[in-house]
Amino acid sequence: MPNATFCFPFPFASQHFTHQETGALDCIVMTTGLSASQRALAIPRILRNVMEYVRIDSTVDLCRCCSVRRAWWKEAAPLLWAQAVYPQLDRRFACVAPERRQIYANFVQEIGQFYLSRAHDIEKMEAILGGLVFPRVHTMRLLINDDMHHLPSFTAPSLRILNLDPYFSRDNLGFDMDVYGPSATDWEIIFEWIPERFPTIEIVRFLDQARIPKGAVGRFFARLPNLDWKACWRSFRRSMVEEV
Repeated sequence: MPNATFCFPFPFASQHFTHQETGALDCIVMTTGLSASQRALAIPRILRNVMEYVRIDSTVDLCRCCSVRRAWWKEAAPLLWAQAVYPQLDRRFACVAPERRQIYANFVQEIGQFYLSRAHDIEKMEAILGGLVFPRVHTMRLLINDDMHHLPSFTAPSLRILNLDPYFSRDNLGFDMDVYGPSATDWEIIFEWIPERFPTIEIVRFLDQARIPKGAVGRFFARLPNLDWKACWRSFRRSMVEEV
């Protein structure tokens, strides 16, 4: 007999389910007093499709799903934490008990914005993020201001794409007083520690205007063993970075 398939009748579930999965659903329905739709959510694959659909529509609903039961948390929490954009990473993890922070760090796939710290702030950051491993993070965006070149000692062994977003403020009054955030010294420090912390980087992008010491970018790229040189130099030439 060929494998029977079952199509869950909701718009998010274009996937088909195997005979074994629908058989498990039939068994659950026959041995409990709950309806098929209630017990269907006991099947992980169906529940996963529900959560994927919820993610498209509302993170608030995902938060509610995390509170229903453990099986729901297991499906909803990774989706909820996959993109750490807002609030910033340290604020997110400050709300999590220290002994559970690594659990949530395992879910993060993209760090959408992270401000580097000044020297007097790094101790607080280190207390929250220090020692965490983000094994699934593939992309990170670092926001850099003047005298901000400290990063807590977390690691991201799968990091591939690094977006550097330096502070820049344009003078719109015609006084030729544009403000560039990182100084030449800041850039040299940043370009030193990034390859040590994240040697797996393949792509580096500069997202805003910056003035960087001449030759510093080339030395920086040379310290990254996995760098896609062609793609990075092409992106750098199209950026708004000025070598001075």
